Amino acid sequence: MSSADPVFSFEDDHETRAEICGSILRSLPEWFGIESAVEEYVRGARDLPFIRIDIDGAAVGFCSLKVNFGINADLYVLGILKEYHGKGIGTRMIGFIEGYCREKGIPYMSVKTLSSGHPDENYAMTRKFYEKCGFVPFEEFPALWGEESPCLFMLKRVAG
Repeated sequence: MSSADPVFSFEDDHETRAEICGSILRSLPEWFGIESAVEEYVRGARDLPFIRIDIDGAAVGFCSLKVNFGINADLYVLGILKEYHGKGIGTRMIGFIEGYCREKGIPYMSVKTLSSGHPDENYAMTRKFYEKCGFVPFEEFPALWGEESPCLFMLKRVAG
């Protein structure tokens, strides 16, 4: 892993968005092991605001945003290469997104993740990460993704 600082920027090219999204999600089978879901995320990422994270000119992470009603920036899908987990890059990305929200006057951020109703240890770490970044559990949807994958909706108020 490089010691260079991560660079956060918006990616405008639809094909590049799809390539980054697909490549990174497929490298994270512990979280994105269902190919049909990966394909759906890749399709969605093509047309949504897309933040890429580069280190030494190579994409190591991304986040695709879905802005709802102009008041909520939903973290539609995001991923960071596993070798960069625990390095503060995800936390810095959330901060970058908060800055975008403040600039656009978007008061909330949200994310959907696997709820604690499922015993997956990787998603337990994911929920802990979001909580550390200021997201709070808001509502659980036991059947949104199917009964075997209960969904937790988490919310964060963006400071004005």
